[in-house]
Amino acid sequence: MKMIFIFSVIFIILILNVFNIRICLIYNVFHIPCPGCGSTRAAIELLKGNLLSSIQYNPIPFLLVIICSIVILWNVMDYIRKKKTFKPFIQKYKKIIISLSIIITVIVWIMNLNNPLLY
Repeated sequence: MKMIFIFSVIFIILILNVFNIRICLIYNVFHIPCPGCGSTRAAIELLKGNLLSSIQYNPIPFLLVIICSIVILWNVMDYIRKKKTFKPFIQKYKKIIISLSIIITVIVWIMNLNNPLLY
């Protein structure tokens, strides 16, 4: 049921993007792009194989693909070796991971404020 909801939200976002309807609350209220602005277009460019164009819109989807690939590979390796190293790693370095996520978000937001491709 959760997956149906997630795919429904993604589908609605893609349809709105096709018709150039922006649903970004931050942009609609403050008229400045948020850290996620351009992510849909960046993801579409990434799926087309246009890496540079994707990163120019927003680097977050590219970073998410890298992070998800690492997480999947790590969990597969844990499964093969019959070990559980991923969860302890996350718990041990949780504060660092959260701090890095905040720093990346702020950097992307600053980049989006000066990105002529967004609005």
